[in-house]
Amino acid sequence: MNLEQFTEEIRKRVQKGIKGAGSRVERTRIEKNNQVVRFGIGIRKEGGQVRTVTSIEAYYNQYQCGNIGIEEAAEDICKVLESDTGSLKDWNREAADYGKVRDKVMFRLVSRKWNEALLEEIPHIPFLDMEVIFWVMLGTNEWGQTGMLVHREICEGWPVDGQGLFAQAKENMMRMCPPEIKSMEEVMLGMIKNHLAEEEEILLSPDFFDKREGAVPLYVFSNRQGIYGAGAVLYPGVLKEFADSQGSDLVILPSSIHEVLLVPYKERLDFEYLRQMVRNINGLEVPPEDQLSDEVYLYERGRDAIRIAG
Repeated sequence: MNLEQFTEEIRKRVQKGIKGAGSRVERTRIEKNNQVVRFGIGIRKEGGQVRTVTSIEAYYNQYQCGNIGIEEAAEDICKVLESDTGSLKDWNREAADYGKVRDKVMFRLVSRKWNEALLEEIPHIPFLDMEVIFWVMLGTNEWGQTGMLVHREICEGWPVDGQGLFAQAKENMMRMCPPEIKSMEEVMLGMIKNHLAEEEEILLSPDFFDKREGAVPLYVFSNRQGIYGAGAVLYPGVLKEFADSQGSDLVILPSSIHEVLLVPYKERLDFEYLRQMVRNINGLEVPPEDQLSDEVYLYERGRDAIRIAG
């Protein structure tokens, strides 16, 4: 069964299982970051817009691996859709009232060169080789977040300019998605513990990892939710506080739109080698829609500013 056939089978089953008279389940195109197009399932109230779209590729991959059946996938998608359909309001009309969405406006960092077409349609603020763009959080549940990208036609009547919108979005992000910096050892320990029995966890400690003298420490910087966490580099005061605790400037490696890696700066670090490493990892490991940049950055604590390294 190919992806198109799988999507249609899921659509028919979700249509039978979804609650609410007049709701029609449709196959949809989802335009992701970096001009990547995915396919999904959405629900439309009679006479309204498609609301609550969920990507289908992840379910299809699990189906191909034998980890999930069609019925189980359809049931899960029904839960996702029903958890956020509500009255299926026209959210474009709702968002036209800035007072109703002000405390829900968020931001994220994206690549400029990989999103040129999208940037023509939305408000954005340049940052080095990237852009700050805005979205409205519509809801959260155990399956993730639901949001709406802020287009110009939505915000043209808002009583705020780009910088004011950015200031509000930073305030909201700091409150709803607080920053989180963990050592790579902490991250790896957490991943390992998720796959160990309780009695095996007792044997683990931070000393489990090799800490050879001279090894370069590595830290993962994101937000607590782990979603669009690369934007946390723009949270006021966070990088400054961490750099002061390390007693050095910080090299920033853009792991993805969801997180960056921090390395205390040492003069012997080779920026060109690091830049090539980032490009190789982007090409081989990071999904196209999650890639942020091929550059390497340096946070200078004396200036409290980030620049492209090199």
